[in-house]
Amino acid sequence: MPTGTFPLPTAETIGEYLGWNDWRVLGLLADERNGGEHGDRLRRRDHYREVYHTPESPTDGDRTALGLIRGSLADLVVTVESSKTSTYKLETSDLSVVTEDDVRRVRPLSHYSSVVRNLNQHPIEIVRLYSKPEHTAAARTKVAVLLKDVQ
Repeated sequence: MPTGTFPLPTAETIGEYLGWNDWRVLGLLADERNGGEHGDRLRRRDHYREVYHTPESPTDGDRTALGLIRGSLADLVVTVESSKTSTYKLETSDLSVVTEDDVRRVRPLSHYSSVVRNLNQHPIEIVRLYSKPEHTAAARTKVAVLLKDVQ
């Protein structure tokens, strides 16, 4: 990793790619000259802490609250990370269900289950705010006060 990035897993570099396992990375991080601030934090187990996250399927109100919280925390937040995924893809395939009546119809599970049907319509979209450990208590206190005022 002299370039600062892992090699891509191509046919030509697969051996090199597979050589980058946890032990190799941790061994390099043990040398205090490697890894910069984040390597130092990993060595000391002093990683950033989550201080707030949105619900899995945030509403417009949740997004507004996120903006207010983010603005209020200002410099206490060192990074904002988001994850957006769809957990159930009905468009590719759906589980077939056979009815128990005399007709014995075959229908997709989403036809009978609103939970399954709604999974496709509401992808997971979480946003997380992180602070340095030394600022976590102050940030979480601010978030608690803001959330109490919203309710």
